[in-house]
Amino acid sequence: MKKYDVAIVGGGPAGVMAAYELVEKKPGRHVIVFESGKDIYHRVCPISAGKVKSCIGCKPCS
Repeated sequence: MKKYDVAIVGGGPAGVMAAYELVEKKPGRHVIVFESGKDIYHRVCPISAGKVKSCIGCKPCS
């Protein structure tokens, strides 16, 4: 069984950035992120896709 130093619940923008910062600042640290939604590669923000001009609280982020 693999051991982790940090577990993050939620793979939204804050969870992903927290995991990134932890690994960046302490490269030997083992971090796991638990998420019940789509993986990060299948999330598309409507703003970056050019569909809307401001946040609408859609499922990829909310």
